[in-house]
Amino acid sequence: MAKGLDTRTTAVSEITTENPDTLTPDDFAMEALEVMQSRHFRHLPVTDGGKAIGMVPIRDLFAAVKMSLEEDIQETEAFVFGDQYGA
Repeated sequence: MAKGLDTRTTAVSEITTENPDTLTPDDFAMEALEVMQSRHFRHLPVTDGGKAIGMVPIRDLFAAVKMSLEEDIQETEAFVFGDQYGA
């Protein structure tokens, strides 16, 4: 409560963003990461039918995208150089 607000009497609605950008469970990690990067967010709420069901940190999205890219590289190398490449 950096603004000196009393945590016992301050309503969440007083300190949160109205109509925030959100993700749905069906959104792709790369799309979410692009939103977060372009808008300088570190976290995005996940909603389902207007109900908040979670929060995604940018760190988790980086890990998911990194893993996906690594898998793509391995598949490409296997296709180009054969299945035994890098084994």
